[in-house]
Amino acid sequence: MRSFEALEPLYPTTQDLHRAALRHIPRFVAAYIDGGSGADAAAARNRHAFDRVTLVPRYGRGGVVPSLETVLFGQAYTAPFGVAPMGLGALVRPRLEERLARAAQAAKIPYVLSAAASADIETVARLAPDVFWFQLFGLPRDDHRVTLDLVRRADIAGARVLVLTVDTPVQARRPKDIRNRLATAGFERRPAILADILCRPSWAAEMLRHGRPGCEIFRRYLPKGASAADLTAFARAEIEGGFTWDFVRRIRDVWPRALVVKGVLHGRDAIEAIGAGADGIIVSNHGGRTFDAAPPSLDCLPEIAAACDGKAAVMLDSGLRGGLDIARALASGAATTFLGRPFLHAAAAIGEEGGDYLIRLLQTELRHSMIQLGTSTIEELASVERGRAYQA
Repeated sequence: MRSFEALEPLYPTTQDLHRAALRHIPRFVAAYIDGGSGADAAAARNRHAFDRVTLVPRYGRGGVVPSLETVLFGQAYTAPFGVAPMGLGALVRPRLEERLARAAQAAKIPYVLSAAASADIETVARLAPDVFWFQLFGLPRDDHRVTLDLVRRADIAGARVLVLTVDTPVQARRPKDIRNRLATAGFERRPAILADILCRPSWAAEMLRHGRPGCEIFRRYLPKGASAADLTAFARAEIEGGFTWDFVRRIRDVWPRALVVKGVLHGRDAIEAIGAGADGIIVSNHGGRTFDAAPPSLDCLPEIAAACDGKAAVMLDSGLRGGLDIARALASGAATTFLGRPFLHAAAAIGEEGGDYLIRLLQTELRHSMIQLGTSTIEELASVERGRAYQA
């Protein structure tokens, strides 16, 4: 395994990882992981929101030795960031969820498995027993029979946190995926897709060895021998409708540990979630992947943090691309953050060591930012003065 010191000159930033990833994966896979809904405007606004935030350094305090330790729901983690839930990660690299779960467990940062992932709950729970969180979508058929069974499985597997995602009241329209026919049941063997795959022979060889990925979590709900395309089609057909606050209460009644609501962009919704029993809120616009007119998550964060007023842990995802962005989010009111696309890019660019490398890179960048700002703890970083906003 290559060391961090050997890889850093090749990939000193997440942008370098992104560029290298595009040399490994086909264009239709890049369109799936990087694309948003509509015209990608919400995804672009997420990035611009971070670029607009400046932080005011304070000097003259002597040597600063930053500690990144963060406590969430009574559990200590080594850094204020985790791996966000991502569907069909194995489109990038086979067994990607397992690889990232191992990296998160080794680093002791949260790993959130998506219900639409390419690995099942039980496998990932064994690989990341101390840091495993599970993201739940609603599958309303038969009075949420599958939804509630997923909750049961996550409980038995020992998930530390259950993350209810409320921002998918309808399947997102992602034009790039529709054009590539990924919006139905995964990639098809059409001439344009085959030509794209032939341009990425190492990716093609991996897929031939390991097979086409599907939403493995749902395998037990389909007939024996269901294909990967069947699994993906089931997920798209069954995941429909966001959670109501009454249903959040229903989950609260059966879930024994920390409960988080993800996808909140309004202070009143945060208050509703807390009233329904949520212990935490993830401020998120789904990375710009569900609604193209949604505001940037970072812009919504201060209002939601004020509305929660310490009654729930307030976290953030969507748009973060490095350690400095993590510092910006923490100074804006987040208790911790989650990154998705950068982990996909790191895995595509580097392979097996991608997750481990990105975690070290983010830690390094965040420590550097904290030293510049004169802060030694995450609590001190939360009180850093934000500078005057400017138009990016």
